[in-house]
Amino acid sequence: MSVMPASVTAPLIRNELQVLSALVPLEGQRIIELGCGNARLARQLLQAYPASQVTGLEVDARQHAKNLADPQEHLSFVAAGAQEVPFPDASFDLALMLKSLHHVPMAFMDQALDEIARVLKPGGRVVLFGGAAGATRLGDTWEWDGTAWSTLLTGSGITLNDVWSHPGTDLWIVGGGGAI
Repeated sequence: MSVMPASVTAPLIRNELQVLSALVPLEGQRIIELGCGNARLARQLLQAYPASQVTGLEVDARQHAKNLADPQEHLSFVAAGAQEVPFPDASFDLALMLKSLHHVPMAFMDQALDEIARVLKPGGRVVLFGGAAGATRLGDTWEWDGTAWSTLLTGSGITLNDVWSHPGTDLWIVGGGGAI
């Protein structure tokens, strides 16, 4: 596992797809994006990697309806939260949770991570991204900490492979499920 030292000043991330493509394989993958919001990333990903399939999960009923009203080939949407992923075990090569993990209530965090691990194929990957300074919940406060995430993830059967952070703004966590 590598962690960027806090003393290193890295450029602020503007293009999440560019970072994702450097971290994990995207071509020909079956991908689930938990908390897809307006599905901007999913749509961009499919434009760049048309052999992939993306399923977006969204809990907000209005946003889900907007997503359904704008179909795209190889992109499907499901109204669901990360704590109850309505797919069979080992369904996806890659799970993405970008700028949405902080929306999972702490009471459901372990369950959500268990679900992510469950739906990943053996050797699958998970990428978690917190796009705001301070985002791991400690009580009612969020604070990113790679060590705390390592404990949470490994408790769900996800191996923490890499943590990359930009001081005070971004945290990228890359992990794997099953036999890697």
